[in-house]
Amino acid sequence: MKTTSIRNCQVCGKPFSDCDIVYFVPLDNNIVCPECAYKHDSREKRVFEGESTTKSLDKQIKLLQAVKFLLECPQDVIDSLDPDDRAKLCAKIKKSLGKAGGNSE
Repeated sequence: MKTTSIRNCQVCGKPFSDCDIVYFVPLDNNIVCPECAYKHDSREKRVFEGESTTKSLDKQIKLLQAVKFLLECPQDVIDSLDPDDRAKLCAKIKKSLGKAGGNSE
């Protein structure tokens, strides 16, 4: 499904929230909310992707890259980390993985 960064319905002005399903209406070349989309026979679904969604995805990608690095890292390198730093890193990874899985804090 395609994304859009248009923040409001271009018919009624309703603001969109991150990950809302919205519609592109080719006839009018507008992005509209579901309530305004029902009037149109030809419409295509889109997902509103606000700035916070993009930042969140970027953070999750960076976290997964860090986890991949740690998994590939030799054990002696991990063992050489300060125990406090190692504990902080593990806590941060667990917290972020919980968010990525859809768990609430």
